[in-house]
Amino acid sequence: MRKIMFNDKYGLTDVVLEGRKTMTRRVIPRKVVSNLIIPGDVFFPDCPCVGLMKVSRFKVGEVVAVAQNLRDMGYDGREKDWARGNIWGLDHTPAWTNKMFVCASECVHQIRITSVRIEQLRAISDDDCYAEGVQAVRTTDGWKYVAGGRRISDSERNRIWAGEIKISDKCAFNTPREAFAALIDRVSGKGTWQRNPYVFVYSFELVK
Repeated sequence: MRKIMFNDKYGLTDVVLEGRKTMTRRVIPRKVVSNLIIPGDVFFPDCPCVGLMKVSRFKVGEVVAVAQNLRDMGYDGREKDWARGNIWGLDHTPAWTNKMFVCASECVHQIRITSVRIEQLRAISDDDCYAEGVQAVRTTDGWKYVAGGRRISDSERNRIWAGEIKISDKCAFNTPREAFAALIDRVSGKGTWQRNPYVFVYSFELVK
């Protein structure tokens, strides 16, 4: 089994585990695109680019581990980590706080890939923005859209609507696409949205 990484800085792993994020876009390097696109290739779900689909990291039906560090998975740091040969315990291993060092077999949560397609980044629809984890919130200034982060509770939504809580302009946007555009630029590098690269679009379901 392989593992998939979601950005923890913007709370994306939590969004996946809450079931709010059921889709992810992964940028295809420009060199790969130029080498593998062949004349006649088109970018529709029922007729995908054959060359690029062959290099997709994940396949439909594949079960993939959601990467997390040992602490976030609820391991007891006081236990001796005999399997890793560390007499000091789990909380003294790199994997305690860094999920890069955690094997897929140790991960407790999994997703199943339900579909794979290729499209340009800015072809994303509003519905897909929601599947990427964007939340709609009604404010005193109308509807705003927030990408990533923890779920906004019903009580918080009521307080935001009443004007008791303000959402920062840095994370609240006027459309779902604007919210997603800001997020992808933070996750994949400034200018990614403007560059409009080809991406693999993976839809998935949480299975564990």
